[in-house]
Amino acid sequence: MPTTKDLALSLLHSSEPIDPGPEACLPYFQEFATNPTERTHQLPASLLWLLVARTYHHPTLLSAYTHLARLLERLPILGLDIWERKELLDRLPTDLAISAARCALDSNNPQLALTLVDKFRGLSWGQIRRTLPPIEEINRVVNDYPDLGVPLRGYLRALFSGSMTHRARSRRPNPELTRQEKDAFVEIAESADELLVRIRELPGYQEFLEPDPLWNATRLAKGESEVKVSTILGLSLKEAHEMVQNMKSVLSRAGLSTRGAKPDGLDLISAEKDAERGFSTHARVSLFQYIVNKLEFILSTLWNTIGLAIKEIFQLERNGNSKLYLYPTGPLSNLPIHAACNSGESLLDYATPSYIPSLQYLVFPPDNIAHDPPHVFVISQPNTPGHTPLPYTSIEVAEIQKYVPSEQIQLYEGERGNTTALLNQSYELARTKPLILHLACHANQTPSDPFQSAFFLHDGQVPLSSLLWSQNERPVLAVLSACETAAADEIRPDEFLHIGASMHCLKGFPSVVATLWAISDADGPGVAGSLYAGMFESGLDSATALRTAINLMRSKRVPPVRWVPFVHFGI
Repeated sequence: MPTTKDLALSLLHSSEPIDPGPEACLPYFQEFATNPTERTHQLPASLLWLLVARTYHHPTLLSAYTHLARLLERLPILGLDIWERKELLDRLPTDLAISAARCALDSNNPQLALTLVDKFRGLSWGQIRRTLPPIEEINRVVNDYPDLGVPLRGYLRALFSGSMTHRARSRRPNPELTRQEKDAFVEIAESADELLVRIRELPGYQEFLEPDPLWNATRLAKGESEVKVSTILGLSLKEAHEMVQNMKSVLSRAGLSTRGAKPDGLDLISAEKDAERGFSTHARVSLFQYIVNKLEFILSTLWNTIGLAIKEIFQLERNGNSKLYLYPTGPLSNLPIHAACNSGESLLDYATPSYIPSLQYLVFPPDNIAHDPPHVFVISQPNTPGHTPLPYTSIEVAEIQKYVPSEQIQLYEGERGNTTALLNQSYELARTKPLILHLACHANQTPSDPFQSAFFLHDGQVPLSSLLWSQNERPVLAVLSACETAAADEIRPDEFLHIGASMHCLKGFPSVVATLWAISDADGPGVAGSLYAGMFESGLDSATALRTAINLMRSKRVPPVRWVPFVHFGI
C-alpha cells in the first residue's frame, strides 16, 4: 500500500497536479523544497508546500511564502528562459503578492509584508532584470576586482542572451529547450552564482545585486521635508474586480486600442464636437455619453473609496505640491487611481501622482546627469506604412521645439524615424548626454508575450526585447506618446506586463510617461507642449509637468476619456 511519502513523490512528479494532496504530505514537500541537493524538485515542492499550507491554513504558510520568494529570485540563476518562465507563471496563484502580504500582516510583520508583495510582483521582467544589472554596479566590481567582475559580466550577458532567444526556438518543430541547452545554461548560471557568493563576501559588496525594497522606499523620501506611508484599503477584492470589468466594458465599447483610430465608425472626439455643434445623430451622442457616464462613475467611486482616504490620511491641501507614489496591487493595478475624482475635486488637485511598478527595481536618476542639460531625442511617425496616419504627431514635434533649445534636440521624423534611429542613434546620444526619449507613433501591447510588445516605425517594428539588448548610460525620461503603453494585464495585474513599466525597470529610465489606453491623436500636441514647457521653462520635474498638462485639459472640460490615460511611472 502506497505511503504518504509515495503520494507526495507522485504529486511532485506530476506536471500539473489537480489536487495538492492531503495535509500529511506537507512535511515531505517542505523537506524537498528546502533541500539544496534536490535542485530539480525544489520549485515544484515549494509550490506544493505553499498550496497545501494555504488549503489547510497550516502554521508554516508564512515560511512557505518566504521560501518561495527566495527561490524565485534564483530562477534565472537556475537557467530558465522566457519560454519556461511563462509556463511557471501560469502555475502560480494569481493572488500570490496580495495573499503573501496578507499572511505577513496577520503575523504583525508589515515590513515583511512589503518585502513579499514586492518580490512577488513583476516576476517576468524581474528575472531578466537580475541578468541585466545596472551598468555602474557591474563597472564598479570590474574595476575593483577584475578577476571576479569580468567573468561575472560575461556570465550575466550569456544568461540574458539565452533568456531572450526563445523567438528563434519557437520556429522549430519543437520549441522547447534541448537537454544540451539546459545543461549549458545551468552550468553558466551556477558559475555566476558562485561568483556572486564570493563578491558578497567582500567589504562594501555585501548587498551586491540584491536590491532591498525597504531601502529603496526610504530613498524615495530623500530630500523631502516630510514623508508619510500608508496602506489604503478602500475597496474589497470583489468590488475591485467588478470595477475592472466595468472599465473593460467601457474601453471595449469605445474601441480604445490605437492612437488615432476610429473604431466601428465612431470617432469619440468628433462625436463630442458634433454634439457641441448640434449636428450629431442621436445614436452617436448616446454611445459617447454612455462611455463618458460610465467612466465618470468609475472615477467617482475611486474618489469616494480611495481618493478621499488618501487626501485625509496624508492631509493634502488643494493645489499642493506633494508627491504621491502609488503602489497598487491586484485588480487595483488595472484602475486609474491617479485620476480619482468627482464633479468638484480630483486627486490631481491635491498631489502629483506617480506609479511605482517595483520597489526593489526602482530606478533612480544616475549621478552623472546632475549638472548636464538633458537632450531630447524625438521619433515622430505621421505616416507609418501599413498604419493609420497620425498627422498631429508633426504638430506635437513643433510644440516640443517651442520649448527645447535647438542644440538640445534631435529629430527623426518620417523615413528618418526608423529602427536604426531608435536602436543605435538614441543609444549613442545617451553615452554622452542625459537622454529624454520621445516616441510619437503607433505601438502594440502583446499580453501573451510582453517582450514582443512593439513600437511601429517607418521601416518596421521594434519589439521590447530588441530595446533591451543595449542599456542607455544616462537615461532621464521616456515619453511614450502611443497607445496602451501602460495597459496592465487583467489576469496577472501584479506583473506590470506593459511597455511603460519595462522601460523603467528594464531599460533604466527613472521616469516614464505612458498611456493606459488609446489617446486622441489631436491631444498629443497639447500634452507634449505643456509637458516640455513645464520641464524646460518652469523647471518642473516630469511628473509635476504632466500633472499640469492634465489639469489644463480638465480646466477646458475635456472629457475624462481623453485625459485619464496619461500616466507617470517612477521618480
